[in-house]
Amino acid sequence: MEQSTYNLSMEEDSPLLPSSCVSAPEEDRGKATWQAWKVPLLCYACAILLDWAQVMRATPKVRLFESILCERYYSARSLEHLSQMALPESMCKIAPIQKDLVAVQAWLKLGDNLCALVTARLFGQLASSQRRTLVLTLGVWGQVLAEAWIVVICRLTPLVPFETVYVSIILRAVGGGEMVLSAIVHAILADVVPEGKRAEAFFHLASTTLLSEIFAPAIGSVLMDKEVYAPLLAGLPLQVISLVAIAILPKETELLREPTDALTDREAGYPATQHSVWQILRRQWPFFLVHVSFLTSMLARETLDFLVQYISRRLNWSLSKVVSVQKEYPEDISSLTGQANYIVSLKSLFNLILFLYILPVFKSRLVQHDAVHPSRVDLWIARASAAFGVTGLALLGFSSSPLSIILSLIIYTLSSGYPHVLQSYGTSMLPSEAVTSFYTSLAMVLIFGTLVGSPLLAMAFRAGLGMEEAGMGLAFYVAAGLFGISTTGAWALS
Repeated sequence: MEQSTYNLSMEEDSPLLPSSCVSAPEEDRGKATWQAWKVPLLCYACAILLDWAQVMRATPKVRLFESILCERYYSARSLEHLSQMALPESMCKIAPIQKDLVAVQAWLKLGDNLCALVTARLFGQLASSQRRTLVLTLGVWGQVLAEAWIVVICRLTPLVPFETVYVSIILRAVGGGEMVLSAIVHAILADVVPEGKRAEAFFHLASTTLLSEIFAPAIGSVLMDKEVYAPLLAGLPLQVISLVAIAILPKETELLREPTDALTDREAGYPATQHSVWQILRRQWPFFLVHVSFLTSMLARETLDFLVQYISRRLNWSLSKVVSVQKEYPEDISSLTGQANYIVSLKSLFNLILFLYILPVFKSRLVQHDAVHPSRVDLWIARASAAFGVTGLALLGFSSSPLSIILSLIIYTLSSGYPHVLQSYGTSMLPSEAVTSFYTSLAMVLIFGTLVGSPLLAMAFRAGLGMEEAGMGLAFYVAAGLFGISTTGAWALS
């Protein structure tokens, strides 16, 4: 009876299968696509929210510190009539104030890294025991509290000593700090993405930072024109919203990884009981090279933290926007006026093109057409990238015009994929059980190296501020030497 009813309802143009039968495979494909992209998309969403908040407040925070130190400088020299008025930004560009500004930034970074080194192992072990989302949540709250503390202290200065901003160092260490947060996100991606797509996933993750660097500085500058505290406060809600993405992440992401994606212990070349990365480091020379090369390349990138200040000082440009102050200081300001942030945004745009198009297409062609193993492609990309890094940083130190700085940054941009392909290469040598430990160890090595390297780079930058012409780029020459070590390490890997 049911069959006859069904036949009577059929028309000439009716489908052979009921619509429910046709839509079911489509629904299954949709669910499968969502399951495949769910974790990466949540990681990208979390990263772009956190990065946007951090990048948007970076330049305003420098300007806020600079203005406080500027007022203190003129007050200490019995120039109260100047310190009590709105000081032109150009008056804060003198060497003593700029050196104090570099010192404050260096001490904050040094303190952040020292506290992170103490807590990184604890939170790294906690993340390895299926509590990654808990550590991520703690880390985000630590960042929120630290930034809120800085805003409050700066607002209360001089009623409260400016030096109390260093308390933010302790707050930021909750959750292990930024490096541990980054390590956990990379470990999550490495678990759920196949080996052939791992480097591309890291490029996408890095692209979220680049999107922030392209658009967030401009928004931060617009807000800073209204009130210097506006971008600092606007970043706090973004960090809180990122907690929603973290809450949706599955608790055990490594179970989503296909068994064929991970190397077996026998393929990795060490016994099944040896899952500690530190034990691997003692026995495996390639892992030592990966850690050293990663460390030196990331240390070289530390100089980019001074890029805005370097361009502002080298070209006599405003930190916030295109402003000409020739009428007030014609002897100090050249006809070149502009915004240092625009060059930083331009660098990020080139990086974005590199990560989303050039490197993925290049790697895909090598893997598909030339049948080269993905890890081998990662290694060759790392070697080429390192060479561009050395050249770009060295030229940046010699640059004395907007055009030469832009060209130097373009060359340096071609090295941006180095740490990501190196991490992908290192992951390919590990079983899935050691992935979190591997990225935690990279974070700890980087933190320890930064404790030593950041002050040295800051000292080099401060020394360069007291020099003229090409001598101002001293910190970038040091960074080029560090990237040279990374180049050697990449070629030593096989």
